[in-house]
Amino acid sequence: MKYKLSSIGMLLLTWYVLALIVNREVILPMPNVVFLRMITIIQEPMFYESIIYTCIRVITIFCIVLFLGVITGIVAGLHNPLKLFLESFFMLIQSIPQVVYILLLIV
Repeated sequence: MKYKLSSIGMLLLTWYVLALIVNREVILPMPNVVFLRMITIIQEPMFYESIIYTCIRVITIFCIVLFLGVITGIVAGLHNPLKLFLESFFMLIQSIPQVVYILLLIV
């Protein structure tokens, strides 16, 4: 527990020092400003509505992808040409580093 608190303290101190160095709130705001704004946002009812709506979207997409994945797996198991195509496609996708996906999501 002591190490966790010291780690959090070091993180906050680093954040504070970097915010002082940058000295531009748009780029890196001070930790106290962020925490005060966070408290303000948490008190708004729209915050919780957004969280609920996001959870509903995540669960919906998960169910759709699960259904499509199961159907695709069954069809690929029954038809060898589709299985070979998917194997080569996944081999190509797995050879790409994860950082590339993150960069594509940002852009």
